[in-house]
Amino acid sequence: MVFLNLGTAVLGLGSTSATTLTDVTSPLSLWLPLALLTLGSVYAGRRWWAKSRMPAAQFLVPTSSTYPSLLYTQVRKVPYYRFLGDFLANRVEIRDRSGLGLGPLDHYVAFTWNLRTLLTFVFQILPRWIWHSKRSDRLDWCRFHDDRDDLFEYLLGRQRIPCSNYYPDPDLDLVTAQDALLQRVSSQYLELNDDDRVLTMGSGWGTLELLLLSDHSAFVTSVFTSVEQANYAQALYERAGMEHRAQVEVCDLRDIPAQNQFTKLVGLEYVDWVGTKNLGDFFRHCRDLLVPGGLLVFQCTVTPSAFSTSFSQFLAEPFHYHLYTLSTIFPGRDTPLFATFSDYVHQIEQAGLELVQVENISTDAALTYASWFRGWDQARQQVEIKFGAELYRQWELYLAWSSSIFERGKLQRFTMVVRKKLE
Repeated sequence: MVFLNLGTAVLGLGSTSATTLTDVTSPLSLWLPLALLTLGSVYAGRRWWAKSRMPAAQFLVPTSSTYPSLLYTQVRKVPYYRFLGDFLANRVEIRDRSGLGLGPLDHYVAFTWNLRTLLTFVFQILPRWIWHSKRSDRLDWCRFHDDRDDLFEYLLGRQRIPCSNYYPDPDLDLVTAQDALLQRVSSQYLELNDDDRVLTMGSGWGTLELLLLSDHSAFVTSVFTSVEQANYAQALYERAGMEHRAQVEVCDLRDIPAQNQFTKLVGLEYVDWVGTKNLGDFFRHCRDLLVPGGLLVFQCTVTPSAFSTSFSQFLAEPFHYHLYTLSTIFPGRDTPLFATFSDYVHQIEQAGLELVQVENISTDAALTYASWFRGWDQARQQVEIKFGAELYRQWELYLAWSSSIFERGKLQRFTMVVRKKLE
């Protein structure tokens, strides 16, 4: 009885009360709420488990038998940052080395927002949206291209063309697909004539320009932000004896004065460094550089699910892909990750240009990344010796993921040809 009085006193019922132990622990006062809470937890857990189950992580395998492998079997989706840490630490390996090895990543990785996602976006991505300067853009571009010049030989092949190639046949090798792209740009997109004045920007290391110089008598001006790229291109022109019809400029595109009128502009990769906020300024400057009737050719990445009924899907895999790419692979790059196809069309029309040709090259982009992945995999030993295992793993994930996400249509890539309206 002393024990009972002590317990009731602790419960705030008072030792002089006539309350019994049965009253304190009656179903309505204690057991029923606990039962309801338990049932609710079980129900919520089952719903979470059902949503996070995956068919099988067929493309990922632990690199050692001692590493816990249940996460990568038929249990549940792996949290994205857990997967990312495991992959970069070489605890998980891609089984298929074809370049499409990651497969449908959202089938076995859970892309959910957390504090790390928010911090990455706020401190690494958002500042690039808000503020661009010529100095910061030059430093970012040169840091990426100059400091790792040899890396691109392993990645892009001997022609160093950093854009989506053309694959009329999916079984083409990388060099043949690059040659097919160059011919397509020259003959189909640009409709090049011998008296054309061409301006190229961010198109690589001079390979495209050399083709334009070789096949036609046009005069080509190449704008490079990177000194290493400019020197490489200049040496290429001199070896081919074309330096008298080629001019190399090391500057920002915005420094090219509008009175320098060109008949054709080519920026195959350039738009991916411009940013959503600056698309309008970019197209207006291109308009000012073109003669009436002049053409602009560029490639662009489009996010189909951004600002649509499937915006939640965009916040999943495509958004995390952009976060990884812009924070790890291309620091300082400002890909228009929120830009849809209609956004590009709107900005083109607002700048006084007209869209004359558009081509969906998403399949070509997927095949290009797959080819780069295979070349990267073959050069693994050289890359790890020269640049380290961590950088190799970062790019391995980027190439495989890019091939997969374009192949599945989560991102799309287009070639657009626009014309300055006749005045």
